[in-house]
Amino acid sequence: GGDLVGYGEHPVECIRLAMQSGFAGVTGNHEKLALAIHATNAANIPPYWRRDTMMASLIRTAAALSPDEVRWLDELPYFRTLPGAILVHASLDDPRAWNYIEEEADALPSLQIVRGHQRHVIFCGHTHVQRLFTDPEDARMAEQIEENCYRIPPGLATVVTVGSVGRPRSDDHDERAAWVQWDPIERTVTFQRTEYANQAIDQDQT
Repeated sequence: GGDLVGYGEHPVECIRLAMQSGFAGVTGNHEKLALAIHATNAANIPPYWRRDTMMASLIRTAAALSPDEVRWLDELPYFRTLPGAILVHASLDDPRAWNYIEEEADALPSLQIVRGHQRHVIFCGHTHVQRLFTDPEDARMAEQIEENCYRIPPGLATVVTVGSVGRPRSDDHDERAAWVQWDPIERTVTFQRTEYANQAIDQDQT
């Protein structure tokens, strides 16, 4: 869902791994920031950026990028179509504005776009939180079939924020990688959490 870089200690390694594995994702605001920094004279970078965890990582990313990696990042699309769904980093109504979908009202502009379409499920990153929003003007709802699994009725406009593998956020401070499994045949969305060696320090807690 975008943001392969930013925060982490090995951003270029993440990019190279994605390039080698045939990554079929989308661009995020962090990719665009890294590219903008790469194109900027180092003397023009504000000093306070280097004291910010995310910006410092992006500055280091930009300095380490090869021409092929710059080209690859620059060619990542703002959205991709999936079977029955669309993948975008922020919101579908304006992918370049990096709008956060955190509440039903935030999701509505994107939901309006996919009403009545074959691809009626939108998967978004950006918020780092796992949530599901359905069209408030449709009387149907997503059917909860297991604790973290929901079946989406055919044609029900739905926005799913998928969480984040590398920097998940949640109300209960669950630090496991957060991701979503989509079954376009059964139309099921399963929210997943996976343990991994997470040694990241939340900047807000330091």
